Amino acid sequence: MRPNPLELLATITAAGAVAVALVGTVVPAFPGLVVAWVALLVYGAIVGYDTTGIIIMSAVTLLTLGAYILMIRIPQKQVEKRGASRMSTLFGGLGAIVGFFAIPVVGFIVGGIAGVFGAEFYRTRNRSLAWTSTKGVLVGFGLSTLVQLAFGLVIGALFVTWVVLRFDL
Repeated sequence: MRPNPLELLATITAAGAVAVALVGTVVPAFPGLVVAWVALLVYGAIVGYDTTGIIIMSAVTLLTLGAYILMIRIPQKQVEKRGASRMSTLFGGLGAIVGFFAIPVVGFIVGGIAGVFGAEFYRTRNRSLAWTSTKGVLVGFGLSTLVQLAFGLVIGALFVTWVVLRFDL
């Protein structure tokens, strides 16, 4: 089936949004996968949801939710693995929120690191131990970024599959 002009425009726009979303997965605090999810939701509304579209959109929804759960759990597990308390993890989260608003682009990470380090230093009075726990934040953010990127690539592949099957390419 050959796409009509509106479907072609929707496909190109959704592809561009998915590409921006993939770049956004490695930018701190940019909701890359949510951008991809919304783009595909709108794409489906324009071209229509056939069985393939429903299955792919369901998979994209589950991938997006799963990625965001992992984005929280991976850094938390890395921090706890290195001996940080739950309170330090909480302060890391609060620091990330404050940092997000205080410092554009990198504030989320800077605030998270500062929050964990400050709480751990206060708790242990030992810079070395506080830094060991704080390294968990860095490892956790790195791993969660890789997970976000991997999930984004799968979402992109699902979109390509949807387009190929929809238009018999």
